[in-house]
Amino acid sequence: MKSTSTKRGILPLLSGFFLVGFLLLTGTRAEAQDLNNWLQSDQAKSTLEVEIKAIHADLPNLAGAQLNEAKAHVYYYKSIYLRLNDGEPVATA
Repeated sequence: MKSTSTKRGILPLLSGFFLVGFLLLTGTRAEAQDLNNWLQSDQAKSTLEVEIKAIHADLPNLAGAQLNEAKAHVYYYKSIYLRLNDGEPVATA
């Protein structure tokens, strides 16, 4: 017997609509960070300095996984800052 959409109901149609909607929503996020909207090098450095200082101020109040995550952020931000100081563009740093 052939199965038709009337026997399966509306479920495949709804799942198709949700899939298309999900693809449309994620497509706009992927293009949101192109080369035209990066900060300038000086702005990026000052922003990183502010974030690093804020995290350092919060470190005494953190413990466990939050402390490890904060330290990881600091290391990541410092590595970006050092790359910017070496003259790399913001997009590659």
